Amino acid sequence: MIQHFRATFLLIILNVIAFGVLFIASNSQYNSFQKKDSLNSNIIEYTNNLESLSISSSQLDADIKLNKEGSSWILKEPISWPANDFAVNQIIHQLNLIKETLAFSIDEIEQTKQTLADYGLENPLLSLELAYGKKALEIQIGSVPTISNKLYLHLPQKGLIYVIDNSLVANSSFSLMDLRQDTIFNIPNFEIRSLNIQKKSNDVNEPANLSVRIARNFEMNTWSFEAPLQADADPVLVAQVIEELTNTKVSNFIAADALDYSLLGFENPYMKITLEGNKRRNSILLGNAITSIKNNKSFYAKLENNPTIFTVDSTTFDRLLEAQMELREKNFIQLDPNQLSTIDLKSRTNKTRLQKLENNQWQVLNLNAESSTKSIQADNNQIETLKVALNALRAKDFYSDNPSLSELNTMGFNDPIMHISCFSSDNELLNLMVVAHPTDNSILLAKTEKNPTVFSIDKTFFNQNIQSDVLFYKNKTLESLPNAAELQNIKIEAIEQNKTLFNVSSISGLDEASPFDLKSLINSLRRFKVKEYLNESFEDYSKENDWHFKLSFEIKYPGDTVDKVEERIYYFGKRTSGNTQVGGSPKHAVTFLNAQDFLEAFYALTNAIPFSPESTNQAVETPRPIKKIPELKSPDPSAN
Repeated sequence: MIQHFRATFLLIILNVIAFGVLFIASNSQYNSFQKKDSLNSNIIEYTNNLESLSISSSQLDADIKLNKEGSSWILKEPISWPANDFAVNQIIHQLNLIKETLAFSIDEIEQTKQTLADYGLENPLLSLELAYGKKALEIQIGSVPTISNKLYLHLPQKGLIYVIDNSLVANSSFSLMDLRQDTIFNIPNFEIRSLNIQKKSNDVNEPANLSVRIARNFEMNTWSFEAPLQADADPVLVAQVIEELTNTKVSNFIAADALDYSLLGFENPYMKITLEGNKRRNSILLGNAITSIKNNKSFYAKLENNPTIFTVDSTTFDRLLEAQMELREKNFIQLDPNQLSTIDLKSRTNKTRLQKLENNQWQVLNLNAESSTKSIQADNNQIETLKVALNALRAKDFYSDNPSLSELNTMGFNDPIMHISCFSSDNELLNLMVVAHPTDNSILLAKTEKNPTVFSIDKTFFNQNIQSDVLFYKNKTLESLPNAAELQNIKIEAIEQNKTLFNVSSISGLDEASPFDLKSLINSLRRFKVKEYLNESFEDYSKENDWHFKLSFEIKYPGDTVDKVEERIYYFGKRTSGNTQVGGSPKHAVTFLNAQDFLEAFYALTNAIPFSPESTNQAVETPRPIKKIPELKSPDPSAN
């Protein structure tokens, strides 16, 4: 009995093993069949190795063919043009997502006496051909939707029809406009290493094409010219031009048979622009110009090694005609203002030295041979203005590149009108010479010792901010009284009329009702500042000096037993314009122009505006009648 049970149990185990082997084998065959004939597996085999993609549809004007070159897609038909990689990859992505909900063979539909036309596959809505190597897969999308609004997809090589979701058609664009790259250059800005421009010369004396090359230094984030000369380029302007170039779009594509090729101008191109990136380059050739009825200018253009002709707007490319001048760095001085310790300014009449002291204040030294060398406290604000002005000197143009010594002497650099030297300790940071422009009185010529180029600079800006006169840098605060000092007996006299215009004995009792102009005047007298110095001398009033006003006051300094009193006197001329009035100080032996705050307060106290009759309730004078303009008599024709 036990032996019989053992035999039965063994047979059961053997049956289970046999069933398992048969199940695994049959399931493996089923999976193999599923993998082999599933729509997704068939498509992915081609998309993973895709080398070309063809698209045809009754809704397209022409069939489209794309080839993959490297990592990019290129349109081959109906035009030769870089493709929109994003749009192509979107189609591939949607193909990879296709999964069927139902599949049946051609044999099955034929058994029910149906044809491909019943599924919209005789004239498909869309036909795609995926190819790599010598293998190709045709995909047809039916034009008749299913009851559930899905689509029929046909693989002719497999003889199978699939029911799929309509996402491929809904989420992808197959139009030529969307599949072609809309810009001309396809190198991203951050990758561009150089900009090369070749343009046809219009100079009969120099018939050779002019070549301009601007290269990028990624470490320094700078651009520089390598041809036709070595010079710094303006990084902002170069970035703007490259941004414009990479955003330039085709205006119109020209059919190959629409124009006579010999008339387009590509045998001797007007201009060739090349952008170079990492192991790739894009070049565009510009042919002849076209002007529309509305005077909009364009160029015939084509990509290098590409037969497709198109037109582009001329705006960006016209900017490149003088690239070697327009894109050059015009700020030719770079100084670190914190490093400056000495600035020498030498003209034909003055020699001035500005020195930085240990307390970070500056002093001015007059180094003229006929003057005694003495230090004067400098105006730190004026020194800062000078530093900024030196760094802000900007070329209006480039007068001469690499002139000879004799040419420099002819320009006047052997006897400059201004010579500026800047130092940090004993190291010279700048050696700048400035001369007059030979023909334009509004421009000066400037050259630094380390740069061979002669630059044209604005004369007005230079003269307003950079001078060699000691007084230009002298501290503009003529006198600053201590807080304890008290002003008294302030008097303003009109000298010619021998008349007192204003007089106040004490300001200690001033209240809120006091004239605002008086308060402003007192504040200005306590810290007397000038706009600029005119002369380091003063003479008492005379007709030659033409002083019209005398301002006098006393300064009382409190003492232990007796207060100390000093007198101050200032003389002033008439106000000759809105911001100009000459003043003089006998004590400080200078003449100057008044600062605007003092000028306004002083003018209000010396030129009282009379009240109108209306404001004082007085009778208003009856205005005189206005005489009528006599009528012009018409000429008498008979008089001739």
